[in-house]
Amino acid sequence: MHERSQIENRLNEPQSAGSYTDSGYGAQYQAMQQSGASLTEMFGAVQRRKWVLISMVLGSLVLGGVILSMLTPRYTAEAMVLIESQASSIATIVSVANGLPGDAAQIQSEAYILNSRTLAHRVIDKLGLINDPEFNGEISATGARSSSDAADPEEQKQNPQYQEVADEFYSRLSVMPQMNSRVISVQFVSEQPEKASVITNALVEEYILSRLEAKYDSTQRANEWLSERILDLRDNVEASESEAARLRQQFGMSEQDGTTLSSKELSEISANLIMSRATRAELTARLRELKRLTESPDGVRLASEFIDSPLVQSLREQQVQIERTLAELSSEYGPKHPRIINLRAEAEDVRAKIANEVNKTMGSYENDINVARAKERSLEASIENLKEDVGATSQNSIKVRMVEREAEANRTLLATLMARQKETLSQEDFDFQQPDARIISYADTPIEASYPNNVAVLALLLIGSTFLGLFIILLLELLDRGVSNGEQLAMETGVPSLGFAPFIQAIESGETLPVFASIRDSAYGQSIKTLNWGIKLGFPDNAPPKTIMVTSSIPLEGKSTIASCLAYNQAVTGSKVLLIDADMRRPTIHKNSGMDRGPGLVGLLEEGATFDEVVVQYEDTNLDIIPAGRQNSYDSEGLVNSASMNQLLQLAAHNYDLIVIDTPPIMACSDARILCNKVDATVFVVRWSSTKLAVVRTALEQLSASGAHFAGVFLSMVDLKSYATYDYGDSSAYSGEMAHYYAGDPGTPRAAPDKKAEELWAATGRLFNFGSDNKADETL
Repeated sequence: MHERSQIENRLNEPQSAGSYTDSGYGAQYQAMQQSGASLTEMFGAVQRRKWVLISMVLGSLVLGGVILSMLTPRYTAEAMVLIESQASSIATIVSVANGLPGDAAQIQSEAYILNSRTLAHRVIDKLGLINDPEFNGEISATGARSSSDAADPEEQKQNPQYQEVADEFYSRLSVMPQMNSRVISVQFVSEQPEKASVITNALVEEYILSRLEAKYDSTQRANEWLSERILDLRDNVEASESEAARLRQQFGMSEQDGTTLSSKELSEISANLIMSRATRAELTARLRELKRLTESPDGVRLASEFIDSPLVQSLREQQVQIERTLAELSSEYGPKHPRIINLRAEAEDVRAKIANEVNKTMGSYENDINVARAKERSLEASIENLKEDVGATSQNSIKVRMVEREAEANRTLLATLMARQKETLSQEDFDFQQPDARIISYADTPIEASYPNNVAVLALLLIGSTFLGLFIILLLELLDRGVSNGEQLAMETGVPSLGFAPFIQAIESGETLPVFASIRDSAYGQSIKTLNWGIKLGFPDNAPPKTIMVTSSIPLEGKSTIASCLAYNQAVTGSKVLLIDADMRRPTIHKNSGMDRGPGLVGLLEEGATFDEVVVQYEDTNLDIIPAGRQNSYDSEGLVNSASMNQLLQLAAHNYDLIVIDTPPIMACSDARILCNKVDATVFVVRWSSTKLAVVRTALEQLSASGAHFAGVFLSMVDLKSYATYDYGDSSAYSGEMAHYYAGDPGTPRAAPDKKAEELWAATGRLFNFGSDNKADETL
């Protein structure tokens, strides 16, 4: 905001001759415009050029509707196929062709099969689509031919016409695996709804049938292979078993376990040798233990406990009993008592018997050990003899075992293949086969056409044309280099803005002054009053300018209309005003005021006419007009630069309160550049949204170089309705409720002005140096 106020203060400074500079305002304005861009500006652009958008949308919809009405509708039928990962098993018989795994890769593979040309050919042949005009365009011209007239089916498929039908069929088929499932969607498009459903159902049925045929063919091939293999295996089993029997007989091998007698005998002797060694080792250990016990002080008693003989155990019991009785009697009798002596004698006798038995046992162990050692030597000798015989027959037994193993393998394989053949023979029935897929949803006859989708197409056209229209509007806005706002123009040129005038068709096309007289209280009249005050406020330190030049950069910008209205507005407020038409090439002031061209300015400057002869008073007002004069071939630049022109301006300054000069466009000739330094102020008129900014800048630079004193720039012919769509500070001026404020109630007739009151206010204005102040008119 602070930066903006500084720029506005700079614009309010009066411009002196040669003071026009760019001063960087253009860059500041662009930065402010970029920072202030908003949705309001975008909506404003759309509102201004709404007919571009409307025509684009309506044209697209109409064109789309016409094209849609010309298209042949097509219908889409859909069937669903489920790929089953496991087929049903009957009586635990394993099928020759395993079930599908059901993973994503297999589902995709089945989708390719459904979308294959082979399956398409089967459907084409089944339904006779080669004779259908929808698929074969040549049929409609030559007539349908019977399928019986065709050549061999395989040769027919090589026919280009058949290939075209297959391509057309293939282009209408769509197979799509459904996500996260084993379901495949099959869709077919046709111009007839019944045909679409029939072809779709025929396709999925042919697919199921092809799966069954594939399984049936696999089963037949398996049975043929099993039969041939079983015959070969039977011969192999018979030959291997005969060879094994011959070798066993030749080598004297047992038929049961395939071993020789020598091997069996060697095994038995080896077992006996092991047992004999174990027995000898046990006897030796027991004998060693008995000898160790007998060598101890109480060895006999301990040794007797080690011996398991019943006699020794009985003697041990007697000894224990005698010792217990002896112990009991020793407490009553002395050692020489007869009973004590007898008991000790009995105990000694029993101990002697036990010692005798222990010695016998030890002798028995020694004899048994000697017998076992002799037996071992005998067995070892027998084994050594048998080893030679077994080694001689080992190579023969290897051959026999190899032949036997081969025969066993052949028998096992033969049994397996024979069992498998029985299972496959039971599957040769076509009805036994179970497909790995099933149809879960047949295609119904579609009711509505799937192509063209009128709603979707029109919706896309609506969206697309809307975006295209918006793009064109944006492009037009970017390409529009016309001046659309006084603030923008001030920022770009450094020349202050004096406001703008609305576009009034009656003013621009008819007699300007009569029309303007009737609408002075309207928005247009207020714009002229604003222009007048803008000129005065532009020179705060000096007296208000008396000579004002109105010009523009190119023709048809409304400068003559603005000059006429400005002069008339000041004249009706009591000021004495002179309006000079200095545009001698294309004069329009006389048309605006409804008078003849007369001798005019040309007659005054060149032909010697007097001032009174060329001046024409407009009706009963204080406005005098000097028309441009008769058409001539004079040099207008020389006329405006003549001494006569200087004398005219000096004379007018003494006799009039305000002189308004309408000059030719800057880019057309040099008249305005010559006059600009002879007048007090220059008003530069720019046609709104029409004149290019570059042209305005060039014209202002030429005037500035010529020493012009700029009062400011003024926009003409502004379309208020379109101007209100801009996001400018004064975009609502002269429009909406503001229009009623200036014009009053449209239904209330405007009272005629009181001439006496006008004269009174005019005199008051001159007394207080109001100049051409229009406050009297505003008060009235």
